[in-house]
Parts: sequence; structure tokens; C-alpha cells
Amino acid sequence: MNEAIEHMEYEASEADRNKLEFLGEAFESFIAQTQKLRQTHLELKEQVEEINADLEQKNQALKAKIDELHETEEYLNNTLESVSSGVVAVDLDGRVTIFNRGAEMIMRRARADVIGKDYCGLFGAGQPMTPAIIDTLRNHKSVLNQQRLMKLEDGTEIVIQASTAPVRDARGAIIGAIETFSDLTEIIELE
Repeated sequence: MNEAIEHMEYEASEADRNKLEFLGEAFESFIAQTQKLRQTHLELKEQVEEINADLEQKNQALKAKIDELHETEEYLNNTLESVSSGVVAVDLDGRVTIFNRGAEMIMRRARADVIGKDYCGLFGAGQPMTPAIIDTLRNHKSVLNQQRLMKLEDGTEIVIQASTAPVRDARGAIIGAIETFSDLTEIIELE
């Protein structure tokens, strides 16, 4: 009987040793996996920090470029507004996109009443000829120093000298047309 008890104790202690050995191996595996996860976490954290630093650098460069573009746009707008000649631009549909201060003075129309509206509807109705800017928009050819009679909204007639050109995007596709013009009425009257 003692032998049976000893055998049972031996079997129990053998089973316990197997369980302990299995638990020890599982614990070692758990520790190894935890260390791998910790290492992977640290590597990912470093990568995220590098990406964040790179992104911050790119954001600063983008902000500088945007600031530069705003300054250039402001400079061009100020230049356009300083010109005494009228400058009008239209998109492919013939809608006015640019109408500078000189154009306001010559045409006696406020920019707010013109931007976004059809050029022909504003300045083409009742005119003796198709406006040069519309010809340029249709045939993609520039017009140089064309003199024409222009009937204003109040019925006054003026003589303008206009030059036009197609407007192209960076790829060379036509996106509209532009016209610069001057009022020659007083000069013609003096002559």
C-alpha cells in the first residue's frame, strides 16, 4: 500500500512537474512575445516620431509656399489695379472673371455688377460689332489695337482701342480670354 501511495505521489508530482514545466515554457514564451511587442512598439513609436517631424517640416514648407503665393497674388492684384487701362478677363463661357479699376472708370460700371456675368449681355448688346474678347474666345487668336465704338449703359458712346489674347493654363489649354483697352474718345475729339 505504501508503494501504491508512493507511486500515486510520484505520478502526481510527475504531473505537477509537467504542468509546472508547461507553465514555465508558456510564461517564457509570454515574456519573449511581450519583449518583441515592446520592441515593435518602440520601433513604431520612432517611426511615428520621424513621420511627424517630416510632416511638420513639409507643413512649414507648404505654409511658406502658400504665403509666397498670397504675396504674389496680392502684388499682381495691386499691379492690375494700378493700371489706368481697362482690363477684363472672361472664362470659357464668356463670364467676366476680372474687371479692374481702369475698366470700372472707362465703362462706368461697378465691378460688383459685372463679375460673374455674361460679357456679351453686359457690353455686347446693341454694339455695331462683336467684342474683340469674344472673337478671341471663339477663335483663339489675339487682336491688337482694334478701335471700336462702345455704347455704354447710359447710352453714351465712346471709342476704345482694345487688344486681346487667349488665357491658357499651365498645360497650354485655353481657359478664357483677356482684353486690355483704353478710352480714345477725347483724343479723337481733339483730332
